[in-house]
Amino acid sequence: MSLAEDIAALRRVPLFADLDDDQLRLLAFSGEGRSVAGGEVLFEAGAPADGGFVVASGRFELSDASGDRVPVEAGPGAVLTVESLLVEGPYAFRAVAAEPTDVFAIRRAAFRRMLLEYPAIAGKMHARLAAQLSALAAQAGLVATELATVKDLQARTAAEDAGEPAPAVG
Repeated sequence: MSLAEDIAALRRVPLFADLDDDQLRLLAFSGEGRSVAGGEVLFEAGAPADGGFVVASGRFELSDASGDRVPVEAGPGAVLTVESLLVEGPYAFRAVAAEPTDVFAIRRAAFRRMLLEYPAIAGKMHARLAAQLSALAAQAGLVATELATVKDLQARTAAEDAGEPAPAVG
């Protein structure tokens, strides 16, 4: 990918919406474009992560450490492992290119350096990440409620099938 293509890919990412052209150029210079063949693994769950990946074109299928496919695909504009831009730790999932895909790798050290040079941008990104985390927490709450409902229905059905009284709703 060319520098212009790298900058264009970064510009599509909501997390980087507050970066001006010079800041995007700095981030693009510090990263690395990479082409990933269809079926190729970008990273494995549990492997050490040293940054994140912006999907420029194509898409990835994601799966958990057990290999079960997660019902999520990441396409253009997505940032894979955004948390790895900020903190050390392993990749939480496996990413396999579903088709020929271009990514832009951003190393944690380069990202942190940019945040130190532009503290106003760091504040705006913090606010964006906090909003995303809040939305994720709300979604997790909804999923937990739905899961509890499913488990309750399963228990009631099993009790009815066994000819026992249904358990109390709870």
